[in-house]
Amino acid sequence: MQPQPSIARHQLFAHTVRWLCLGVFVLGASVLYTTPSQSAGQKGKVVITGVYFDGFMKGNPEPEEAIRISNLSNRTVDISGWIISNRFYAPRKTLNDDDDDLTPSHRRSTRRRYRRRRYSGSRRGRFGRKKKQDVILPPGTKLPPKASIWIAHQAEAFKKYFGKYPAFEVKDTASSVEKARAPKGWPNFVASYGIVSLHDEHGDTTDVVCYVRDTRKDNVNKEKVPNGQWSGPSVILKGANQYAWRGQVLARDRDGKGSFKRDTNTARDWDSSFGVAKLGVDPVHRVELPGQSFFQLKNHRNVYAEVIATSAPENNFKGLLSGFRRAKKELLVNIYQFTNAAISDELIKARRRGVKVTVLMEGSPVGGVQKKSRYIGKLLTDAGAKVLWMRGRRSKKRPRRYRFNHAKYVIVDRKWVIIGSENYGTTGHPLTPQFGNRGWEVHVKHPKIVKTMLKVFQDDTDTSRFMDLLPYMSHVHRWGLPPRTFRYKAKVKKGYYTYRKKPLRVRGRMDLQLVLSPDNSLHEKSSLIGTILSCKREVLALQNSIPTYWGKKHFRSFWKTPDLPLMALIKAARKGCRVRVLLDSTWYHIQASEKRDNDSTVLALNNLAKREGLDLQAKLINLGSVGVSKIHAKGIIVDREKVFIGSINWTENSFKGNREVGIIIKHPKIATYYTDLFMHDWVRSRIYQMVLMKRRTRVYKEPNKRSRVLQRFSYGDMVDVLAENGDFYQVRVKDRTIGYLPKGPHTKLFNEFETRWQIGAKGVVFGKIKTIREKKKLAIMYMSPSFQRGLNIIVWGSTRERIERKIGTLKGLIGKHIQIQGKISSYRGTPQIVLRDPKQLTILR
Repeated sequence: MQPQPSIARHQLFAHTVRWLCLGVFVLGASVLYTTPSQSAGQKGKVVITGVYFDGFMKGNPEPEEAIRISNLSNRTVDISGWIISNRFYAPRKTLNDDDDDLTPSHRRSTRRRYRRRRYSGSRRGRFGRKKKQDVILPPGTKLPPKASIWIAHQAEAFKKYFGKYPAFEVKDTASSVEKARAPKGWPNFVASYGIVSLHDEHGDTTDVVCYVRDTRKDNVNKEKVPNGQWSGPSVILKGANQYAWRGQVLARDRDGKGSFKRDTNTARDWDSSFGVAKLGVDPVHRVELPGQSFFQLKNHRNVYAEVIATSAPENNFKGLLSGFRRAKKELLVNIYQFTNAAISDELIKARRRGVKVTVLMEGSPVGGVQKKSRYIGKLLTDAGAKVLWMRGRRSKKRPRRYRFNHAKYVIVDRKWVIIGSENYGTTGHPLTPQFGNRGWEVHVKHPKIVKTMLKVFQDDTDTSRFMDLLPYMSHVHRWGLPPRTFRYKAKVKKGYYTYRKKPLRVRGRMDLQLVLSPDNSLHEKSSLIGTILSCKREVLALQNSIPTYWGKKHFRSFWKTPDLPLMALIKAARKGCRVRVLLDSTWYHIQASEKRDNDSTVLALNNLAKREGLDLQAKLINLGSVGVSKIHAKGIIVDREKVFIGSINWTENSFKGNREVGIIIKHPKIATYYTDLFMHDWVRSRIYQMVLMKRRTRVYKEPNKRSRVLQRFSYGDMVDVLAENGDFYQVRVKDRTIGYLPKGPHTKLFNEFETRWQIGAKGVVFGKIKTIREKKKLAIMYMSPSFQRGLNIIVWGSTRERIERKIGTLKGLIGKHIQIQGKISSYRGTPQIVLRDPKQLTILR
């Protein structure tokens, strides 16, 4: 009976050994199983960062198609034998008739589109016949830390659009470019949708990007994509931004330093350039087009510099010419439009004293190249200057790098740079200070700033790399000589702008930061948005154009596709800063048919301020009372310490598509100079005038009757009303001082421009009749030369007879100054007064 325990112990020992052996085997198997995934995880730092899937050149696939891969790690990675592939491509998912997101009409059209592609084929071939095509990188290929390389179908075609050769090409077109092996040819990346994948030398997947372009519905079949390599919906490209995806790079998001962000294997890695991007989600927002620059710009803090601040219409012209006269060796000019021959004369004088002159102009400005610009180009070329146009010809497969070359800067002897908001015309740089645009311009002397701007100019004018540059040639249509009948006439417009301000010269310590579009203009931590959000007390914005929202047509709204700098202003107001916005009121910025114009932005901001109780106020400049032709400045002043001067309008294209240049200067004297100009325009931009109908009227410092009294008015006195603030009028007193006057039964006086903001108000309108339109039952009198602008005065047939019995024919009023009493109404967004009684009309002179 005793041996039994011994047998049991032996059996227990044998079982234990067997289980240990099994555990070791399982552990070894698990180690062997996890090794490939660990290796893939380590190599997963190399990812796809750019897909150029739809080019301009003919071919299937297009010759310039390319893929960019980047090393996100801090060590060099050997990518020999790595593979770029379309192996996960599959036919689209079947349309589900139970899908609630599709309307019946959209379901039918989508089904027809699928049927047509299924049987008739598409640009890339028929479904089910797509080959698995791989591009294999050659042996010895290593990718340094944070480095990127392009792999292209054909190197020569790639260079035509990107301005440089790729690291590798598949088809042998350039002897200097190393070849990548593609046994079945370059992968067909479908323009309408697709899956691009990256694999290591063992075939393990390291990165994937899924996109769909021709529909808002994600119907990409991801069944073949390995688990963990892509999560969630594909990158939806339809309506993503206002640019066509033909000729655009699908680019991975970057951080504020220009490095690519960490890979999350989702569509969020690729959406920072989209119109739906919100403030505070991504640090950078830019669209990537072939050939555009990628300058990483620093904020130069506490550096010694010399700055000269000028402005239009006061002193821009004299300041610019004095800058040209400083030149002894070289003048490099980049300007959107050049129509002022007095400025070109100074450049010709510089050529005669041996100065090298190069001028780059926009070759396709809005409205086309003016004859004056072509004439000036001829004068400069004849004097020995080099003149270039930046333009594109899509019909000849020559797309341009930037939608517009909208920059306005000059480099003088590689010592000074002049940056401003104004073109070289007679309003941006007026010969006399009596009439012109409101514009800002600065001359900066600092070696690092000038060195960076020199690199920008050299990149923009490199004719050996880019096809969108055309030297001036007199015989070339549109960019050569103007018609033989053309005669240049120098028109000096005269106005009544009376404010005089001398240029300000400052030498000392300051902060300087260049702002370039599209390079860094939408960086949230620096540049324009970062400067606005750094406010502690006040933000003043003077702008030519601020759309109410961005986005592509049919895919935009105020909150869905926000204007990011405008959102920064709202955010600054929400954190307690005082925000004032003054916008241009030229007729094409306040059209009733456009829902995103300056007038819509002013209304949206003021309604938001009233709803949330913000210290935020916006209005349009009153060009008549200020005395300038328009606001063309694009300026920001923060805490009366920092100021931005440049060419960037707040349209989406100005930030994402144009070549724009600006500079942020942190110096209280420079900021005070432009604050003085802003306040001059603000306090003179009345919304209407008012005749006081009380004997004694007090104006208070605050909208509170207990605050200090600033001034007392009497019966019949006239004041300028700047805004309505609850129970008070905000009025101007003592030239620059703003006070608050209690509301009362006073008489409001409007000119034809001011009526736009007083719909429903009663008052007196005064002005000069410019023209009259006759209709069957009525006549319409206009105070503007165009039927599309200003105030309409409606005269019905019965009233017309009584008026003509009193004053003669209506046409006799043309050219006369009149005054009309009545209630202002609106018809299709245009203000109007209906003349019902002859007593409403008074002829002044």
